Amino acid sequence: MILSDNLKSAVLERMGEAIRFNPQYLAFCAHYRFEPRPVALARGNEKGRVERSIRYIRDNFFAARVFADVDDLNTQAKIWCEAAASDRPWPEGAQLTVGAAFDNERPSLMAMPPNPYPLEERVEVHSGKTPYVRFDLNDYSIPHTHVRRSLTVLASAHRVRILDGGAVLAEHARSYDKGAQVEIAAHVQALKEHKSRARQHSGVDRLSQAVPAMAQLLARAAAAGYHLASITRTLTEYLEHYGGAAMQEAVLEALRRDVPHPNAVRHALEHARELRQATPLVVPQLSERAQLGRTCQRVTWVPMTRCKPTPRRSAPTTPTTLTTPTRVIRHEHQHHPSAGPRQGPTPGRLAGALGQSCRHADSVGWAVRLLDCEEQLRGQRSLERRMRAAHLQPFAAGRLRLELAHAL
Repeated sequence: MILSDNLKSAVLERMGEAIRFNPQYLAFCAHYRFEPRPVALARGNEKGRVERSIRYIRDNFFAARVFADVDDLNTQAKIWCEAAASDRPWPEGAQLTVGAAFDNERPSLMAMPPNPYPLEERVEVHSGKTPYVRFDLNDYSIPHTHVRRSLTVLASAHRVRILDGGAVLAEHARSYDKGAQVEIAAHVQALKEHKSRARQHSGVDRLSQAVPAMAQLLARAAAAGYHLASITRTLTEYLEHYGGAAMQEAVLEALRRDVPHPNAVRHALEHARELRQATPLVVPQLSERAQLGRTCQRVTWVPMTRCKPTPRRSAPTTPTTLTTPTRVIRHEHQHHPSAGPRQGPTPGRLAGALGQSCRHADSVGWAVRLLDCEEQLRGQRSLERRMRAAHLQPFAAGRLRLELAHAL
């Protein structure tokens, strides 16, 4: 039995003789096998020996004592207990010392447990999407495989252990700073390698799923010493342009020729297109405004570069429906007065005309002319914006517009 005061670490609530103990204090009592007994409220005479021991330690141990840290203080306290405190006279018999009385009572005492009671601070934490957990205003690293979980932190005066159930994930030296990141190099390196492997195989997995023979081609390319990242990027572009079926045949042809390179795949794709007597793919280099105009009308031609439709900032302009390239000239030069103010070719009209003209085999030159016209219009708009920003006089501005019209 051990007498104690009614402090919160021992007694949570008390109504007369009805006592609700602190669960952790009860676990400590059960580990060392003694009965807890708090003294009565407002009865200082019942714990006189306890108060007297505290005064004795304060006056004889702490008075004028110098120590470097907590470990140094504990070492000095152990030496003082075994020497000065044990050699003082026993209160119930002056012929004995405290150390001698303790030796006489030792056979009647129970043996200490083999393992000391764990005095670590226990905190339940939750790891976010980053491989760190926060404890005592500092971040401690964990393996990246245990993010977004509820974990347990056991902290002592010097060490911090992070557990997932009964498994110890990490053990760090405790930091008493604020906002510090305590890391284990193995955790950071494992995360870097995992992200590198994921980025490396994302394109390879897409190719392997769309083209079953692609895995064998990439394996032969790696054995031949080719750069897999460049090969994967090029083959992914071919897959977007030609489709999975055509790519499968081209890859098989490259494997039969024992040439594991994108050039062999492209040669096989072009050869198959010539056998089908299909028109070559046109790769127009449209500006951003012209690409926005493509959202107004979906054309049926197969472009080399496919981009997601982007919403325009203003109301979309309906492209002109064309059957032959000559109708563009007729629409531009024939203007009826009742149709309102004359409007120039907008990017939407140019994109629609380009989509219609690319259906014809002999429309490459016509596409080039349309692109040149669009670039000239964009240059004119840019020059007009600069003139307005420079606050030019109306006469000078009109003269520059006239010169620009002659130049175009």
